[in-house]
Amino acid sequence: VGTYGVAVVDAQRPGEVVVARNGSPIVLGIGEKEMFAASDVAALVRYTRQVVHLEDGELAVLKADGFNTFSSDARETAKEPLTVDWEAGHYDTGGYEHYLLKEISEQPETVARTLRGRLNDRFNIAHLGGLNMDARESRSFRRVKIIGCGSAYYSGQIGAQLIEELARIPSDAEPASEFRYRSPVVEPDTLYVAISQSGETYDTLAAVQELKRKGGRVLGIVNTVGSAIAREVDGGLYLHAGPEVSVASTKAFTSTAVAFALLALHL
Repeated sequence: VGTYGVAVVDAQRPGEVVVARNGSPIVLGIGEKEMFAASDVAALVRYTRQVVHLEDGELAVLKADGFNTFSSDARETAKEPLTVDWEAGHYDTGGYEHYLLKEISEQPETVARTLRGRLNDRFNIAHLGGLNMDARESRSFRRVKIIGCGSAYYSGQIGAQLIEELARIPSDAEPASEFRYRSPVVEPDTLYVAISQSGETYDTLAAVQELKRKGGRVLGIVNTVGSAIAREVDGGLYLHAGPEVSVASTKAFTSTAVAFALLALHL
């Protein structure tokens, strides 16, 4: 009951670890004749880049030579490992005094990565294949609703302004923590956009799940590949900003604003 991410060991079975997730992230790392469990990919990249994300209500049994995943009612689930493109070096301060200074200085590079391959100079349009929407569907929306928490919500306010200015579609942003508790009316001609650097922000994830239950079309703007929100949404954009260690968001914030400019141009 409640929100948890737990790992359990039993003295009678020293070769196994059992992990379970509900609301809090659990990531499995697949090594050479060894397995890892953590709450964040950051803890794993020094040892392996092959990871598996557990879903809510899912459990796993880890042994040195592999793992099995299953649901809470004991049905086996098939999981395909993902290869993360972050490396241990991404978590070094890189000669800077602290991570905040490093991530401020990385912004020109991370903005370039967010833009790379997404601008079509011939037709002056944005190429966003990850949205999983054709042109007809993109033109069908009459309103855009953006949800996020903290700095993601602030970037959503910028995004709403960009979409209104460029696409001339009424848009607004709302804190996901408020949105999920007010039993929102979900309109078929509204495009919903969820923003999260980690892709695991619980209030935002719960709002996405509420929207999906009510038939809403939800896009995600997320930095972490394979995260819970990225798996839950219908399509979206990865920021490719690399891991953001500092609590004060810098490069993820600017990359999100750039992603919204691309989305506005596309719409």
